[in-house]
Amino acid sequence: MDRDYVIGRPLFVEAEAVLNLNGYSITNTADNQETDVIIVREGGKLTINGEGTIEAVSGTDGYAVVVRD
Repeated sequence: MDRDYVIGRPLFVEAEAVLNLNGYSITNTADNQETDVIIVREGGKLTINGEGTIEAVSGTDGYAVVVRD
Protein backbone atom coordinates (compact mmCIF):
# COMPACT_ATOMS: atom_id res chain seq x y z
CA MET A 1 0.00 0.00 0.00
CA ASP A 2 1.10 3.55 -0.57
CA ARG A 3 -1.54 5.44 1.43
CA ASP A 4 -4.45 4.96 3.88
CA TYR A 5 -7.70 3.63 2.44
CA VAL A 6 -11.33 4.03 3.51
CA ILE A 7 -13.55 1.55 1.69
CA GLY A 8 -17.33 1.36 1.31
CA ARG A 9 -17.49 -2.36 0.54
CA PRO A 10 -15.46 -5.35 1.77
CA LEU A 11 -12.40 -6.56 -0.06
CA PHE A 12 -13.00 -10.17 -1.17
CA VAL A 13 -10.05 -12.57 -1.37
CA GLU A 14 -10.78 -15.58 -3.59
CA ALA A 15 -7.21 -16.54 -4.59
CA GLU A 16 -3.76 -16.21 -3.07
CA ALA A 17 -3.04 -12.59 -2.13
CA VAL A 18 -0.41 -10.65 -0.18
CA LEU A 19 -1.26 -7.37 1.54
CA ASN A 20 1.74 -5.19 2.49
CA LEU A 21 0.45 -2.61 4.96
CA ASN A 22 3.70 -0.57 5.09
CA GLY A 23 2.46 1.47 8.08
CA TYR A 24 -0.86 2.44 6.44
CA SER A 25 -4.46 1.63 7.35
CA ILE A 26 -7.59 0.20 5.78
CA THR A 27 -10.88 1.24 7.40
CA ASN A 28 -14.44 0.63 6.24
CA THR A 29 -17.57 2.77 6.39
CA ALA A 30 -21.01 1.69 7.52
CA ASP A 31 -22.76 2.68 4.29
CA ASN A 32 -24.14 -0.83 3.74
CA GLN A 33 -24.88 -4.17 5.44
CA GLU A 34 -21.39 -5.59 4.75
CA THR A 35 -19.37 -4.14 7.63
CA ASP A 36 -16.39 -6.53 7.42
CA VAL A 37 -13.21 -5.05 5.95
CA ILE A 38 -11.67 -8.15 4.32
CA ILE A 39 -13.56 -11.38 3.58
CA VAL A 40 -11.49 -14.43 2.65
CA ARG A 41 -13.68 -16.87 0.68
CA GLU A 42 -13.21 -20.53 -0.14
CA GLY A 43 -10.06 -20.93 -2.23
CA GLY A 44 -8.60 -17.70 -0.90
CA LYS A 45 -5.35 -17.35 1.02
CA LEU A 46 -4.34 -14.01 2.53
CA THR A 47 -0.92 -13.07 3.86
CA ILE A 48 -0.63 -9.73 5.67
CA ASN A 49 2.87 -8.23 5.98
CA GLY A 50 4.17 -5.18 7.81
CA GLU A 51 2.93 -2.82 10.45
CA GLY A 52 -0.41 -1.11 9.88
CA THR A 53 -4.07 -1.16 10.83
CA ILE A 54 -7.14 -2.94 9.49
CA GLU A 55 -10.14 -1.58 11.35
CA ALA A 56 -13.88 -2.20 11.09
CA VAL A 57 -16.09 0.70 12.14
CA SER A 58 -17.04 0.55 15.81
CA GLY A 59 -20.62 0.04 16.87
CA THR A 60 -21.29 -2.64 14.26
CA ASP A 61 -20.68 -6.39 14.20
CA GLY A 62 -18.09 -6.11 11.42
CA TYR A 63 -14.69 -7.75 11.62
CA ALA A 64 -11.33 -6.62 10.30
CA VAL A 65 -10.70 -9.99 8.62
CA VAL A 66 -13.18 -12.87 8.41
CA VAL A 67 -13.16 -16.24 6.64
CA ARG A 68 -16.45 -17.30 5.00
CA ASP A 69 -17.47 -20.09 2.65
